Amino acid sequence: MRCEIRPLLERAAETFHPGLTPGLFFCRHFLAKEAINLCFPMRILRDPKGTITSYAAILMTLILLFTALGLDLGRAFILKHQLQAMCDAASLAGASAVHAEFLYDDYGGIKGQILVVTVPLCDEYAQDTFNQNIAAAGFDREGVTVTSYHGWPFDANGDGYLDSYHAEITAEIRTRLLGPIMGMDTITVFRKAEAAVRQKEPLT
Repeated sequence: MRCEIRPLLERAAETFHPGLTPGLFFCRHFLAKEAINLCFPMRILRDPKGTITSYAAILMTLILLFTALGLDLGRAFILKHQLQAMCDAASLAGASAVHAEFLYDDYGGIKGQILVVTVPLCDEYAQDTFNQNIAAAGFDREGVTVTSYHGWPFDANGDGYLDSYHAEITAEIRTRLLGPIMGMDTITVFRKAEAAVRQKEPLT
């Protein structure tokens, strides 16, 4: 094949570009053409027809996409912190519903007292605080839907006393631009908080 192709290249080079070697002729015409055909952006650059329109369409699409991301994700970031503050307030309210219990030694004598969470009063405190904050925030106008709220007391120290309260929230934030552009209609946010009972000095 080398002996058959070389004469053809020599004749073509001599016909179209006198003085150009067959190798340079091949590189200039055949390899350059194949490289352009394989590279779509290069074809756009070599063909001025519609180049500005194509670039403008791509640029406008990217600008619209990043604008949607910035607006909706920035809004979700702010609302997420508001939900976190409400979750913190609910856990603190639950941990504020307490009563005192005596601590006993091995012989049955009273050695002190400890404040523990009062059940079910702690759940009522936490739920009421959360509902009031949600109503004051006006989340309905912001497109925020709280899908779940849970709160419960727990033993943080493992000593058998309920000395802390846990609250968690799951909410759906409705997007404004990501929905029509990318089909992302809502952003799910999960927040949680824990608060411990503030203990007084034990009785001695």
